[in-house]
Amino acid sequence: MFRDLFEGATFSPWVTLRVEHSQEDEHLVPVCCGHTVTPSEASRSPAASRKADKGSLWTLLLTNPDGHLREADWEYLHWLV
Repeated sequence: MFRDLFEGATFSPWVTLRVEHSQEDEHLVPVCCGHTVTPSEASRSPAASRKADKGSLWTLLLTNPDGHLREADWEYLHWLV
C-alpha cells in the first residue's frame, strides 16, 4: 500500500518485515502484495518478525486510514507494538 500511495518514497533506515497469519491447521500464510487475508485469519493477531541489528529498537503499528466508519479524516489504530 505504501508503495502505491507514496511512489518512490522510503523510510531510512529500513528492515525486512515478515508478517504471517495462521490458519486453523496452524499453517502460516505470508501477507504480501496481492494476497487475500480471510476474515478468520484476520481475527487473530499476525506473527511479525524482522531482521535487524541486535539491540536496535523498532516500532510496528497497524492502522486503517481508509476504514473509519464515522469520521472521514480519522483512522483506526488496530495495534501498536
